[in-house]
Amino acid sequence: MKNTAPLLASAAATADAISALVSNTCVQPLNRRKAMGLLLAGAAAAHQVQAQVLAPSTAGTASAAGADTRFPRNKIVKIVVAYPPAGDTGILGQLIAELLSAQWGSNVMVEYKPGATGIIGTREVIANAPDGYTLLVAPNSVAIAPHLTPSYDVLKDLTPIAKLIDQPIIAVVNSASGITDLRTLVQKAKAGALPGYASPGHGSTMHIVGELFNQVAGMQLQEIPYKGTMPAITDLVGGQVPLMYTTLNPVQNFLKTGQLRAIGIIAPQRVSFLPQVPTFAESGYPQVYISTWQALLGPANMPAALVQQINHSVNAALQTPKAKALLQQWAMQPVTESPQALKHTLEQDYARYGKLISQLHIS
Repeated sequence: MKNTAPLLASAAATADAISALVSNTCVQPLNRRKAMGLLLAGAAAAHQVQAQVLAPSTAGTASAAGADTRFPRNKIVKIVVAYPPAGDTGILGQLIAELLSAQWGSNVMVEYKPGATGIIGTREVIANAPDGYTLLVAPNSVAIAPHLTPSYDVLKDLTPIAKLIDQPIIAVVNSASGITDLRTLVQKAKAGALPGYASPGHGSTMHIVGELFNQVAGMQLQEIPYKGTMPAITDLVGGQVPLMYTTLNPVQNFLKTGQLRAIGIIAPQRVSFLPQVPTFAESGYPQVYISTWQALLGPANMPAALVQQINHSVNAALQTPKAKALLQQWAMQPVTESPQALKHTLEQDYARYGKLISQLHIS
């Protein structure tokens, strides 16, 4: 298998380059274009994983009879990521492909199909045979999108295989905004001093968080939707928008340089990677509780034995030193649980998000 570590290093280097570019600047349009250029370059490098996450053939290590019965039988397994390469789902999809490729001794490739808050890539997976050779890495927005754009039934059209990680959500502001905590944010918002908050897309998990916090705190901050997390962060760092809700990994370099400030985290208790940041509950907003997760799914009607085999492989892969080290670096908590547990999570989240979307008048 080709070594894809340089590609992951390239993604990290891209983030550092963006941080360096955005710092020491007044965010002229040219600088913003350069920042986005770096993001696209990082995405292009990451996309090479599709061609390079390839493992050596197992020919000669198993009998012909054994090869006929074992999955994946030296056939290419395709993991579809319905989001851009540079985001959380993109880098996690790359990692899962590498880990399974090494474990199975078979080719695993990543294909990026972003668009329509994950709907385009999800529908492609749904349309494939339930044989395990086309899989989907998706965040919990897979349970949100059908409420806003009825294009698939998440409970009937997909097979839950394995939950991969959990991630808390943080509220992040530009450090020059004068906002030091959630209470200051609410005060400024009620005084009309803030234009709105950035979201990575209308109908995303972060959009729901923003509208839920608006309702709970009595604010009327306007959603400013972007086409993905990274464009939103670029404008947040540049001061075009004062606030966004996000996971840690995309903004951690800017938190380290002091360009951005985390003012609240949605979690049951404070977390080790941001111990100084209070939870929303500590700040007086316990009703705001939404977390994100990422999971591996397949087309409907996959055989139970195949689902269990892939689930076992994924759970084992997530416990490897390489996976633990990278997930800790990305502030992602690995999860090892059964397909039945993921099915239950999908059912709960689908019902909850349906109620929230109606309650918050999101359309």
